Amino acid sequence: MRILGKGDKWRSTVLSRSIIPELKTQVEKVRELHQQELDAGFGNVYMPNALARKYKNASKELQWQYVFPAKKRSIDPRSGCERVHHVMDKDISQINSPLENLMI
Repeated sequence: MRILGKGDKWRSTVLSRSIIPELKTQVEKVRELHQQELDAGFGNVYMPNALARKYKNASKELQWQYVFPAKKRSIDPRSGCERVHHVMDKDISQINSPLENLMI
């Protein structure tokens, strides 16, 4: 698994095979939520650096959506756009599954 980390550097990590089924289920939930957001006229995420200019429609593609999205939209302070952001660290404690181990 690759993650865009601090300093805009890509980081790699190893996932336990035991969480893969739950992770796939989570991605399917995100797919459904993303479609609902698109249907409502939203569904875009903040794109890092110059990617927004280079790939104009990427912010609405599923592969750029957060695996753990917040429950509701909020205003992005960088752009002023209303969009769904990632779940906050404090909300991770409410997740009752092995997936919470991803945040460690």
